[in-house]
Amino acid sequence: MPSPKALRLAYAHCERQTRLQARSFWAALCLLPPGPRRGMAALYAFCRKADDIADGPGTAEERSEQLAELRRALDQGLWGLAEDPVCLAAADASRRYGVRPEDLAAVVDGVSMDCLPRRYDSFAQLEGYCERVASAVGCAAVAIFGAPRDEEARRKARALGIALQLTNILRDLREDAQAGRCYLPEDELGRFGVSGAELGKGEASEALRRLVAFQVDRARAFFREAQGLERRLPRATRFFPAALASVYGRILDRIEAEGFDPLTAPPRVGRLEAAAVTLAVWGRGLVSP
Repeated sequence: MPSPKALRLAYAHCERQTRLQARSFWAALCLLPPGPRRGMAALYAFCRKADDIADGPGTAEERSEQLAELRRALDQGLWGLAEDPVCLAAADASRRYGVRPEDLAAVVDGVSMDCLPRRYDSFAQLEGYCERVASAVGCAAVAIFGAPRDEEARRKARALGIALQLTNILRDLREDAQAGRCYLPEDELGRFGVSGAELGKGEASEALRRLVAFQVDRARAFFREAQGLERRLPRATRFFPAALASVYGRILDRIEAEGFDPLTAPPRVGRLEAAAVTLAVWGRGLVSP
C-alpha cells in the first residue's frame, strides 16, 4: 500500500489541479469538511484527466488507448501500486469512502464514447451515455459525501447526474454541433422534424424550439426524481447536490425564458452567480433541521 506521505502528496496534487482548473468548483469544495473536500478533489482530477484525454490531440485510436491505460492505472491504484498521483488519490478515495470502483471505470468508458463522433438512435442509448459520464460521478460523489450505502441514494444520484448532463447538452447544443457532435436522439429529431444541421445555426427554428421544450421537461423530471437526495447526506455535505440542482435549474429556466432557443445566446450561469447560489444553499443548510 502507498505510504502516508505518498497519499498526502497525491491528494495535494489533486487539490492544486482543482484549484487552478475549476475555481468555482474549488470554491464550493472549500465549504466541505477536509475529508470530503480531498475526496472530491481526487474525483474531479480523475474525471478531468479522462476528459482531457478524450478531447486531446491524437487519433481516436490513440486517445482510446490512453484511456485504456488510465483504466489500468486506476486498477493498479486500487492495489496500491499506481505511480500516477491522480489515480493513486482516486483509488484511495474509493477505498476510504466506499466509492464503487466500477463507477470510476464507467467514467472512463463514458468519455471513451466521445473519442469518435457518434449519434444516439434513441433516448435509451443517450441515457446509457449519461449514466457513464454523469450518473457514475454522482454515485461516487454521494459516497464521498457520506450517503448511506443503499440503492435509494444511488437511484437519486443517478437521476441527478442524468438531469445535469441533459442540461449540459442543451446549454452546449450549438457548440457541440459545430464540433461535429449531436447528443439529441435521432428518433426524436425525426419526430419533431429537426435536422442535425440546424443545431449549429445561430437561431432555433420553431420545430427545434418544440424539441428543446420537450428536452427541458425531461431534464426537470429527472431533477424531480432526484429530490430528497440531500436529506440522505450528513448536514455538512448536503448543500452540494442541492446547490448543483439549483444552479442547473437556472439554466433550464433561462432556456425557457428565451423561448426554448439555446442557440442565439447559449444560457450560462456566471461564476459569481453560481457562488452566490451555492453560499445561499449552504447557509440554509446550516439552519434547516
